[in-house]
Order: sequence, then C-alpha cells, then structure tokens
Amino acid sequence: MAKLILGNWKLNNTVLDTKVFIENFKTQMDKIEKNKKVKIGLAVPYTCLPIAKFKYAYTLAQNVSEFDKGAYTSQISVDMIKQFKNVKGSLVGHSECRSLLNESDAQINKKVLNLLAKDMQTIFCIGETKEIYEKGQTIDVIKSQIQQGLQGVTENNLRNLVVAYEPIWAIGTGLTATDEVVDKVCGEIHNILADLFGKAQGKKIAVVYGGSVKSESSGKLLALSNVDGVLVGGGSLKPEEFVKIIDSAPKF
Repeated sequence: MAKLILGNWKLNNTVLDTKVFIENFKTQMDKIEKNKKVKIGLAVPYTCLPIAKFKYAYTLAQNVSEFDKGAYTSQISVDMIKQFKNVKGSLVGHSECRSLLNESDAQINKKVLNLLAKDMQTIFCIGETKEIYEKGQTIDVIKSQIQQGLQGVTENNLRNLVVAYEPIWAIGTGLTATDEVVDKVCGEIHNILADLFGKAQGKKIAVVYGGSVKSESSGKLLALSNVDGVLVGGGSLKPEEFVKIIDSAPKF
C-alpha cells in the first residue's frame, strides 16, 4: 500500500496565496527524487477548490454537507465539490468540526455514506481528548466512533475509505503521541476495521496519523508498521516543509 501524505490547510490561504503555493510546491517537488510509493493530497478551503490544481497532488475539500440539496444555508454538497475534476474527495469528522460545529457521529456517518456512494475519497477522522487518553479509554472511544461513523458502509466502496487517527490533544498543540502509542492505536484501528469488514477487506483501508506532524518526526511515523500515512496541518501550509515531510517517506 502506498503511503498517503495528506495536508489540511484549515482556515488559511486565499486564492492568491494558493496560486503562489502551487508554484512554490512544484519548485520544491522538482528538487527531490520522486517516490512511487507515495500519494499526496491537499485539503483546501472551498474558495480555492477550483484553482487548486497541483502537479504532484490531488485536491480535497475539508468538509461536506450530509444533504444533497435544499434549505441548508451555507452548506456545500458532495456534488458541488465533485463538479471540479481536480477534487477527489473530502475530510469528514475532523475534531474541529465535531467540537466547533457540534457534528454528531450520526451526521458524520451520513457524510461518509454520501461521499462513498459518489465514488469520492473519504478521509474519516477520529480521535480522543486528553482526558479520555489519560483515563486509558482511547480504544473504547475510537471503536465507538468507527462503529457509528461507518455504519452502513459496505465492502463495495472500501477502496475510497481512509481513517485518520488524530488525538485531539495533539492537534495544533505541538504535542505528538509517542511512536509506540501511534503504532499501537493505529494497529488497534486496523483490528477494529478487520472485525467490521473482514481481515482481507480491512487491510485495504489506509490508517493515517495526524497531530502536530513535522518533518523532524514524519520519517519515523511513516516507518511504523501500522501507519499508512500522515495528515499534516500547519506543516502543509509551507511548501518547503511539506515537501520535506513527503521526502521523509520510506522509499522501498
């Protein structure tokens, strides 16, 4: 399985900023040896989707509505992002959407099903708070998030599903879970997915880690046996740093 290097710009970058990034990203990528074992995606703001066409990466949205159309002011449907040929999918269930927008597991489940039904890559985000982590309840919480968030998902559309484990206490804080913890939790996620979909099918689902990923730590994270990639926040805003993370992926 190819390693996934995914970036999430969050509430950053205008159209002009994106144009500058596209050029600088290409320049930096041209300098490194290309790794056929790596796939790269960038989740950008809605306003940048039409012009976010990268030579070395595909484009993702950061969220979608669970609805297709109707009186849902401010929402963006799957079809609205799919009209742009460069956009291949979206994040869903990010902890910032769960907390700031009060998104429930039931809502996130509808988004997952909608994206997968329309053949779009679905980056399904899960993770626990620091309180849950310190109580030793991480696995119980993420198992519940997976079971509820993936309810109704069938084997037919697993190829477009990616699970992103992002411990909430490590997002944007500068804190990173130890390699041992990351590998253990991602391994447990693989086991949960195998229980849900069968061992053979469960292996097809990539599990990536996110949480203050930097070029200094990405190489070790990407070498972990249970980690299929990384989801990068702030580091994906700077082309040079993002390319360093990409270049740190194993080349075997």
